[in-house]
Amino acid sequence: MAVYREKRRANPLLIVGAGFVLLLVIGGIALALGGSKPAGETTPRARAQAGLRMVSDELDLFTIAYAAKDPAQTAGAGPALTAARAAFDRAQPDLATTDPGAAQTFATTLGALERQVVVKAPADAVVPAAEQLRTAMRAWLAQP
Repeated sequence: MAVYREKRRANPLLIVGAGFVLLLVIGGIALALGGSKPAGETTPRARAQAGLRMVSDELDLFTIAYAAKDPAQTAGAGPALTAARAAFDRAQPDLATTDPGAAQTFATTLGALERQVVVKAPADAVVPAAEQLRTAMRAWLAQP
C-alpha cells in the first residue's frame, strides 16, 4: 500500500524574498567589479581629446557641405561650422590646460575659417584651410 503525500506549495513570499536577495547579491558584484570607475573622461587631456574629435568630425561635414555645388547641400555647412565652434569652445579650457600652444593655434585657425565663411570665400580657399585644421587636430589627437 502506497502512502500519498500532498506536495507543499512554495510560499510566494519566500520566493519573492529569495529573488530580492539574489538581485542584491548580483548588484553588489556588479558594483564591485565596474561601478567604482567614474563614467566618461576624467583627465583634462581625455576631455580635450573627446572635444577635438567632435570638432574634427564637424569640420569633415563642413568641408563636404561647403564644397558641394547643390545649394541644398551647402546649407549644411553653416550648422556644421557652428557645431564645430561649440564643440571647440567646450574643449578649449581643457585643451588650454593640456597644451596652451595648440589651443591658441586651433582657436586662431578656426576663427579665420569662420571669417572666410562669413564673407562667402570660394570653396577653393576655405575647404583646404578646414582640412588643414582638421589634419592638425588629428595629429594632436595621435600624440601620446
